Amino acid sequence: MIKEYYREISEDVSLNVTDSKIDSIRKRKIENRSVRLFAENGKTGLSSAVGEVSMADLEKTALENMEMGMTYNYSLPENIKLSSSSANKEILQSGYIEDFGRTFLEGLRKLSNKFIYSNKIVLGKKFHEVKTNSGVELSSLTSELTSALVIKTIGSGNIMDGFLAFSENQIPNFDKVYSEAEIVLSILSAPIIDYDQNEIEVAFMSNELFANFERDFSGLDYMMKNSLFTDKLGDKVFSENVNIFETYEIKNPKRSVPYDDEYFIHEKPFILVENGVMKNLIWDRKNAAKYGKQPTGHGYRNYATNPAISFGGEIMIDPYSGNFNDSCDKITLVPFITSGGDFLPNGDYSTPVQVGFYMKNGKIIGRSKPVTISGNLFKLLSNTNLTGVFTNDLFYSRRDYSVIKTIMSITN
Repeated sequence: MIKEYYREISEDVSLNVTDSKIDSIRKRKIENRSVRLFAENGKTGLSSAVGEVSMADLEKTALENMEMGMTYNYSLPENIKLSSSSANKEILQSGYIEDFGRTFLEGLRKLSNKFIYSNKIVLGKKFHEVKTNSGVELSSLTSELTSALVIKTIGSGNIMDGFLAFSENQIPNFDKVYSEAEIVLSILSAPIIDYDQNEIEVAFMSNELFANFERDFSGLDYMMKNSLFTDKLGDKVFSENVNIFETYEIKNPKRSVPYDDEYFIHEKPFILVENGVMKNLIWDRKNAAKYGKQPTGHGYRNYATNPAISFGGEIMIDPYSGNFNDSCDKITLVPFITSGGDFLPNGDYSTPVQVGFYMKNGKIIGRSKPVTISGNLFKLLSNTNLTGVFTNDLFYSRRDYSVIKTIMSITN
């Protein structure tokens, strides 16, 4: 019988911000544990708990839970060892987050007296460990400094007018952070432009566009015919300039654990689309075995569940068109706050843009009215509509993500 022991310890310090000042500090530490058992007859059992419950007690409960009928259909690797750490010792020093928060907010107040900031600044650290009696020993330590500040114009009746968000695993560059803040404040202060055309170039941060359809790369969704890419594996689906991949080796990873929860170690980028051709799907071990495929290292879980198909790294697209700020010779809409919208099985996509701004010749020329943008994913990334994929030199906080420029319909 294979016995798996899982631990996850999360610690964070949260600065609660009201009226542009720190009004309270919360510290929290949570430990999650679980035991999974895999019997030779195909039965499996899981037991989990929050807190320092003994592994022996969890193992006893997991053994009892094997009679609940859960099974597994795959083999697990043995004798795999890896210890990974991307935690930054400087930002984890005692008192750093408090000093950072005060300095950061003071600098924001000096930029303009027309806005107030609220919500949170958080410093987090996470330790993850999984061991088995078959020689698996995997562990990781990560850290993350996150700003999630809501911006409101003084006198505004809105709940929020904008946000200033970034996530770092290093000491932030204050000059660049404040430079981005100035861009955001200039957007909120810019005059509203009434754009009266039916189509416009739209510039998406790549992670924002991909978030809408990342599950369509799931092998299970593909086989169940629930994927946008169903029956398109091996076909040309986008422009030949489009190369999409998953990686764990970006400069500022949000999730930088280089293995999944089924002991698969990621050693190189995982190609999804190459030269516009749909190349690969993602699989966990259970569904790969069910459909006769090879697992790809995409079985992820939390402490209380069994693995399911998911991405663990970041989905990226290779830029090939130079810097974004040099590209806006025509009026370009950059969505800043979007929510809701539809993504239909045929690839039709639409989303309301609550806050957006127009750029031309590398400069912000105005703010958009609330508008709706729409198009079809396959056309948006085709030679017909795609005008380029650019290096992001606009937003420091999103510097790792390319900017995708494409033509979309726009309505007021």
